[in-house]
Amino acid sequence: MPFRLIFLAALLAICAFSRPLIAAPLPAPADIEAGARQFYETRGEWAGKFVIQKFMRSRIETLNDNAFIAHLEYQWAFGQDTRQNGTDERTFEFHFQDGKWQVIRMGGNHSGRL
Repeated sequence: MPFRLIFLAALLAICAFSRPLIAAPLPAPADIEAGARQFYETRGEWAGKFVIQKFMRSRIETLNDNAFIAHLEYQWAFGQDTRQNGTDERTFEFHFQDGKWQVIRMGGNHSGRL
């Protein structure tokens, strides 16, 4: 009987500290765009200066079960002045952390390849 309890305790410990065996499902396109927009406008190099007006094209590059790179083409604008705008394509690297997909870095100007 004590062996069985030790075995179960060891099995529970292994499960508690192991990486998930199943890949996290990719987020919906709208969630990818929302995550990229939030990073771009609040943490990226243009935070507080430029905003993303709309997304035009995208491509997903899978890195592993819990990471991917979104190549996104978008129209940007200078703050809320929509007369000063242009297009760019950048990469946004997403990782599945703490039970959700999060952008951890943004590539430079024209880093996205569509």
